[in-house]
Amino acid sequence: MGKLIQFPEEEQSDEDWLHEIMQLPESHPGREILVPEIPQEWLDWPCHIEVRFSLNMGTCVYPSLFEEYEVNNLHEAFKKLFVPKSDDLFLHYRVHCVGVTPPYRWDATWPLLRRGNEEGLRKRGKIQGAVPWHEYYDDTLFEVWNKPLQQYFYKTRSMLRVGGRTKEEAAKHWALISSLLRRVRKEIRGNAN
Repeated sequence: MGKLIQFPEEEQSDEDWLHEIMQLPESHPGREILVPEIPQEWLDWPCHIEVRFSLNMGTCVYPSLFEEYEVNNLHEAFKKLFVPKSDDLFLHYRVHCVGVTPPYRWDATWPLLRRGNEEGLRKRGKIQGAVPWHEYYDDTLFEVWNKPLQQYFYKTRSMLRVGGRTKEEAAKHWALISSLLRRVRKEIRGNAN
């Protein structure tokens, strides 16, 4: 057998690989990536917009998909999320703080187009990090995504999760963000037709 040739740029120890994926994303003050209609305290917090995808039995993800849907601000995220061609992608945009954990103990999670009942108000817990064995306190300000309605089909429902210090504040933030997203969604879909 021939000798295996290893290229230096491909050699990476487990510690190097783990260190690389555990790096914090680049952050910006909220006013650089958010919109003025959101809660004012968010504008000075260091923020990042993360793109994610859900999987079901008929979907897959690949690096260029992440590159295509990566965004630098909310306007870009809204355009990509709400165009009709994105309906069958199980696309998530999560706006979160970097290096700071917001003082939120509650989440309001309901379908974007209608507020649900009290079951949508839940206490926050820890969330999974870049690797499955790493958990940290949830630093999410809000998250909007296309939720698959069935395991084998591409029909989706837009969902919104927003944080707050109390149940009431989480519901208030949800109402504020949902009205903004509904308006933007209507504009984008109106222009797409």
